[in-house]
Amino acid sequence: NCDTLNKYPKENLIEVNGKKIYFTHGDLYGVKKGLDNLMRKGKEVGAHIVLFGHTHEPFKEEKNGMLLMNPGSIAKPALRDRGIGFIEIDDDGNLIRSELKLVKLYG
Repeated sequence: NCDTLNKYPKENLIEVNGKKIYFTHGDLYGVKKGLDNLMRKGKEVGAHIVLFGHTHEPFKEEKNGMLLMNPGSIAKPALRDRGIGFIEIDDDGNLIRSELKLVKLYG
């Protein structure tokens, strides 16, 4: 969870069955202060889905035809529950499921 020491790319764009998915850690776009910069980047790259992290808090919302989703954190959640996200795209490029699932740490 060291934002500056990560060996993986901070952002990437992939395509799955015609849906462009942009993902980023989120720190490059100041997601702790708001999502406007991230939405601009998503629009710039033509993303249908934007995945991000950094806040460790689960978030899912559709804005201007773009799905924004942060699964939270499985390892170091900001809240009590650990988060995981699921996205399912069919062969025709239809988004058929986007779901956040929270798992209780205790009890």
